[in-house]
Amino acid sequence: MTILLKTEEPIYLTKEKLDSLKKELKKLKLKRKKLNEHWRKAVEEGDDRETDAITVTLKLLEETEQEILKVEHTIFNAKIITKEPNDCGKIDVGSQVEIELNKYKQTYTIVYPIEADPEKGKISNESNLGRQLIGKKVGDKFNLQTPTGSKRVTVLSISL
Repeated sequence: MTILLKTEEPIYLTKEKLDSLKKELKKLKLKRKKLNEHWRKAVEEGDDRETDAITVTLKLLEETEQEILKVEHTIFNAKIITKEPNDCGKIDVGSQVEIELNKYKQTYTIVYPIEADPEKGKISNESNLGRQLIGKKVGDKFNLQTPTGSKRVTVLSISL
């Protein structure tokens, strides 16, 4: 039996991410069950050729168990963030933002680190760009320092 403890800091997630983690947990538990069955079969056969199979299966079981614990911990400590209208018109976590970055329009959604996926346009509120966008309004301009130099950013629109 595993005992999960609440952490001091909640893990902020959208409802969609929490649902995704619950599906992942079901898949991991099914994987664990299949690995256990494979391990039992290899042990019952007791064939020396199966020693490698047993070792590999035990390693996979251990890795799967660690993944399960990590996902369970995240679900147990999750705090759902709601996308409430921002009456100040300022960028916050959950905002979808259209910006102009060095004359190119780009759209991003500001998310907590656990949900960040830059390839899908989801940037962390703790990233360089995310930190600087938080609190900005439409029309605000700022310089973004990057490894390749300073880039001019203009906030074009904000939505939920």
